[in-house]
Amino acid sequence: MSGLEIIIEGADPQPAAAELVALVQGFGADAAVSTPDAASDEARRAVDPIALTALIVAIPPGVLAVLQLGDRIADRLEKRRRAKQLLERARQIRTTRKVEFHVVGKDGSRQLLTLTEDEVLDLAEAKERDASDNP
Repeated sequence: MSGLEIIIEGADPQPAAAELVALVQGFGADAAVSTPDAASDEARRAVDPIALTALIVAIPPGVLAVLQLGDRIADRLEKRRRAKQLLERARQIRTTRKVEFHVVGKDGSRQLLTLTEDEVLDLAEAKERDASDNP
């Protein structure tokens, strides 16, 4: 492992430095421990303007992506809830009316009540894509 440079701040940093060096060496690494002085303090607090600008420019697209992902998840959960209601209602109708429901997809006919909520949604989305591809 390479050597670590560690700066320890506080009222009495020497005992903490000794403990930390022993711990780091126990992991098989070297450590250089120092206390801050005015020059190194300024160097640690200096801000690279290019990095800061890049960070500021990168934040809005990142926030937008997270918000869009949240909207897509919320939309999918709402659709899943409605698909579950559909399946529950279909079970009730099957019991009271003594009927079976089948759904036709690309790979043939399937019993509706054997599908999960996600499979119902996937089937509906595939049908929607097919309809938009073939107007």
